[in-house]
Amino acid sequence: MMDKTLLLSLRWSVCYVLRRSTKNGNKTPDSNKQAPTQKHMQHSSAQRERAEGKIVVYREYFLKLLATPKSLRDQLIIELPCLEGFRTGEVSTVRAEWFDVPNGDLQVLDSKNGKMYTLPLDSTVAKCFLQMNVTEGPLITGRKHTGKGLSSCHIERIWSDCCWNANIPVMHPRLGRAYLATFEHFVLGKPTAYIQWELRHDSLQSTEHYLSRIVDYKDMKAMFYVGKGRMFPEATINTEIKQP
Repeated sequence: MMDKTLLLSLRWSVCYVLRRSTKNGNKTPDSNKQAPTQKHMQHSSAQRERAEGKIVVYREYFLKLLATPKSLRDQLIIELPCLEGFRTGEVSTVRAEWFDVPNGDLQVLDSKNGKMYTLPLDSTVAKCFLQMNVTEGPLITGRKHTGKGLSSCHIERIWSDCCWNANIPVMHPRLGRAYLATFEHFVLGKPTAYIQWELRHDSLQSTEHYLSRIVDYKDMKAMFYVGKGRMFPEATINTEIKQP
């Protein structure tokens, strides 16, 4: 009797393990039912760049991310960091009342010091906001319209999904601020003091240190070919991501 009971127990244990393995296996990034996670889509040098404190901006990726069709809510989640310099937590707390479209102003609740700041309202962001037709309350909410703002983790997930749909490597929302800073400072030539005010840094030294960490790949590539000639005059960054 004991041997039969032990045998049944072992059999049930094996069945349980197999069921769990199969269930978890359906959720792996290699499955055809789910897009790769951030870990699997990142550049191979992403961990090294973070360890060295570098911020590499691929301008083509952001242009493609902004241009890829998406819902108005998701479009605003992408635009606020890239065009207004919002941090992830600031995107989740933005309210409709803070958009002053007639005067071209946008208020933001700084997630680091809890103070309210007024920024110029980007025309692209203003157009997206007006199309949402929301007059009060949290602007970035769930699809069930519960009236509650999304968490930072949920916003990061939306960024991952939008990057996947745009067929580019997954980028964190905080890179939107880096894209804005490098475009306005290195491309448009705006002074460091302006970037400090726009990103709401405490000091000019903080902004200078932040800018020193950013490398624009397109500009770096152009400098590489100075005096060498170009073997690939039509070459662009390969944004193709292999489908699982």
